[in-house]
Amino acid sequence: MDIALYHHEAGSTSSQKVRLCLHYKGLDYKSINIDLNKRQNLKAEYLKINRHGLVPTLVHNENIIKEANLINEYLDRVFHDNPLLPQEPLLLYQAQYLCKRQEYINEQCFRYLSYQYSGRVNTLTNEEIQNHPQLDRRRFLRNLKQGLSDDNVCEIEAYLINELKYLEGILSSNDWLCGKNYTLADISWTAAICRLEQLGKLNVLHEKKLHYLLDWYDRVKNMDNFCGYTF
Repeated sequence: MDIALYHHEAGSTSSQKVRLCLHYKGLDYKSINIDLNKRQNLKAEYLKINRHGLVPTLVHNENIIKEANLINEYLDRVFHDNPLLPQEPLLLYQAQYLCKRQEYINEQCFRYLSYQYSGRVNTLTNEEIQNHPQLDRRRFLRNLKQGLSDDNVCEIEAYLINELKYLEGILSSNDWLCGKNYTLADISWTAAICRLEQLGKLNVLHEKKLHYLLDWYDRVKNMDNFCGYTF
């Protein structure tokens, strides 16, 4: 078994999802940090591995696997111990749907809020934005460079809260997001709620009285794949 993970060690929700999966499944891997703050993801050496300039990228036996959700599904299908994908078709659909929703929320909410709160966009030059290999990322960064209004931020936060309420409803009658078992859906949303905490906004779960979601987050934070080395 030869696994290498190219990832950003702090501040990359997508990288966190893959680390959670690898540790849950008990897989050893070579960790290669790609520092996004130093734009290492846009260096020629990394673009040879991932032409989109995005993290994470998994290399398994010289095979290159990209995009966090697809990496996690690949890992679960190749390494059968500690399964994370349900076998029942409807539960499998639900897990994949929730992973896709988390990815959407990450792109449409957390990405904007992270840049807005940290001020990172102010360090980007117009040349760097124009040369980014991903078209959607260029548009996103240009929009941020122009500045978000207070109304924009409120709209994003309201959309995020509505999604969190949806999760609260699921957890009100289930131990985990897909029923009785911990799945890739829980992994995806663990990374998302962790980002909420990193942004100093976890109090919104208390303010909106999302008690089932808070209980779920306490449980995932106490799991072995979270504790000590994942974040």
